[in-house]
Amino acid sequence: MTKTDENLILSYLRLMRFPNAFTAMADVLAGYLIVMGSNIDWIDLLGLLLASTCVYSAGCVLNDISDRIKDAVDHPLRPIPSGKISVPHAVYFSLGLSLTGLICVSPSGSGAIIILMLIILFSILYNFVTKNLIIIGPLTMAACRAFNLVLGMSQALSFESHMMIFPFITFCYVLFITALSRFEERANIGKIGAIVFGSAFILIMISLYMGLGLYYSKEYLIFFIILLLLVCPPLLKSLLRPETLTIARAVTFLILGIPILDAIYVSANQGLLYGFPVAMLTVPSVILSQFFYVT
Repeated sequence: MTKTDENLILSYLRLMRFPNAFTAMADVLAGYLIVMGSNIDWIDLLGLLLASTCVYSAGCVLNDISDRIKDAVDHPLRPIPSGKISVPHAVYFSLGLSLTGLICVSPSGSGAIIILMLIILFSILYNFVTKNLIIIGPLTMAACRAFNLVLGMSQALSFESHMMIFPFITFCYVLFITALSRFEERANIGKIGAIVFGSAFILIMISLYMGLGLYYSKEYLIFFIILLLLVCPPLLKSLLRPETLTIARAVTFLILGIPILDAIYVSANQGLLYGFPVAMLTVPSVILSQFFYVT
């Protein structure tokens, strides 16, 4: 393999936000373990994991396509504005990832296929229609991520089940991340914004603690504490000093904390040991985030 080929592969990995792919896997793995426990069909689970990874990555590619004009100013070294990957090639890459995802999920049944198609639809809507809309944009992105968790739960999920609290919490968590990320480039949260966003995150954490405590054992508390230790310091710093770098760092850690959030769900429902493989997906995400951009 030549140096040029290696650089091109790295460019495509950057385009698909490679570290984030492990957070998408964590959603599906968590959802699957929540509803299936130890009754694992490994082929089925592998198909769901690959499908989620492909479709999530396709959405990240679409994000860079839609932001290419802005990135030419703010992030000129990214693959598309730098010219390392052309827009048509990026479009083909995203389409190929989405089709691969649909092929991988097909053995899991019609329910999983429909959910994956909804994720694709909401991803397209977010990147090309709702992204710049103040309220609908974050709602659309949050729906994508909540459906990703539901994808893992699709094999044995009743929508009347109290387990729906898990995708609801993910929806609220990602809604907060997306809203906060709006200030990454402008860095103008100010005191009112700090109060609003800080209060929103506190409400999410209180809802998580109280909601899970109503139905499940307290084994999830160790991951709850780990999540707070991971995300609270950079988040508080961004709220006290709302600058581009501090906000970007807070958003990054909130995204990297998603596997820990997923581990909370699993350990609450299935026990502490089931939460560890989900939480461990944070490790490659954190390591790779040193070399690839996340936001």
